[in-house]
Amino acid sequence: MARQTNPHQRAYGQAVINRLAAETVPAGLKVPVKDFKEAQRDLEKATKATEESRAARDAALEGVATADATLDELVDTLANALVGAGLGTRRKPLASFTRRSVSDIVSLAYATEAKEVRAICRAIRKAKPDASVAKVIGQCEEQLAAVDRAIAAIAKPQASYAKALAKRDALFPEWTRRLTRLKRHAAVAWENEPALVKSTFAPPDALAAPKAKRRKVTGTPEPVTPAATE
Repeated sequence: MARQTNPHQRAYGQAVINRLAAETVPAGLKVPVKDFKEAQRDLEKATKATEESRAARDAALEGVATADATLDELVDTLANALVGAGLGTRRKPLASFTRRSVSDIVSLAYATEAKEVRAICRAIRKAKPDASVAKVIGQCEEQLAAVDRAIAAIAKPQASYAKALAKRDALFPEWTRRLTRLKRHAAVAWENEPALVKSTFAPPDALAAPKAKRRKVTGTPEPVTPAATE
């Protein structure tokens, strides 16, 4: 599992560098500043690579979701076709071929749904349906192939994202070590200016601001539809 990181570390590191740029840095502090800038630069570069690989992974996931949505529509179309052909009832259109309802099937995980729909299509073909049902089965099978391709296409971007994430997270211990060293040298270099040391390493204004108090909720809250997960 990837190491959990503070999402504000990059912003904090850049804020420290910006503040140092506005000061006359003593000679004894120049090497620690240079070292920390390098660590910050490496972190920014690795984070950008992580964000790009995550975007590619998310695009692949979106491809699966799109293919699956089309398959969901075809499952419903197939159920209606079965009713029209007398192979199912309006209440339970798929009962002769599966114990699952249409709503159950479209709620399954992508790969599980594909497996279930494929099995249903095989079972219906054995019943030798009329041309109207056979046509929808063919459409379902074509879309199943599209779902399979979309699922397979996730593997590479997911692996790239995991690799980039691990590479980025591996930088944090050294980033932290160099920041600690910089703070220590700054305290010595500016021993007569404690306020300068404090302001240089203070959190960015947005992060230092107090959290807003949450309002108390009265009554029963309205249900919230969960967003799609990554």
